[in-house]
Amino acid sequence: MLKNNDQNKNKKFIEKYFQKKKGIYVDVGSYHPIRISNTLNLYKNGWTGINIDISKKTIDLFKVARPNDVNLNLAVGSKNKNGYFFYNKDVSMVNSLNKNFFTKMSKKRAKSKKIKIRTLDFILNKFLRKKNINLLDIDAEGSDYDVLKGINLKKFNIELILIEGHAYNIYLKKKCQKMLKYLNKNNFKLIYGSFPGNGIFKNKRFRYND
Repeated sequence: MLKNNDQNKNKKFIEKYFQKKKGIYVDVGSYHPIRISNTLNLYKNGWTGINIDISKKTIDLFKVARPNDVNLNLAVGSKNKNGYFFYNKDVSMVNSLNKNFFTKMSKKRAKSKKIKIRTLDFILNKFLRKKNINLLDIDAEGSDYDVLKGINLKKFNIELILIEGHAYNIYLKKKCQKMLKYLNKNNFKLIYGSFPGNGIFKNKRFRYND
């Protein structure tokens, strides 16, 4: 869950970085097609992409507002399986596969719903024609490392990864350390923001092909 100030800074950086380019985004934990969206102006400028969220209502909104995108009501994880997510409102920035995370962030009693969990490898192989992704935006509310583990970063040519690393306890701090090590191992370097926190990583090997 990004604070508004952090979100605005990330959005401005992304839009400046990509100002003369059209491309493809993948937004994991997309929340809303207009409010607090890092990809809204990219879409307006001719980009297309894949929006994924555990809330069906969120994806229904995306289908109306972003008809040129692929909009999927799924959870993203390290394995293909069925599971549960935790929520209080249908459209919320803190809905999560992690019950403890939801309770900590929302301060409300958790309700649960069944959800299909799929890896990004599975999703991208099915819905993405090309292997180039200019922006991968991950905001999976405590499950970000599981999202990363579910994609082969050597197979897909990803230019930037924006990821929010929560580190309010030892467990999440260790996950952030693992994420940072994993990203560095796969040639991603932090170029904006901070980590743990809201970091934007660039793939040093990226080559863009139309």
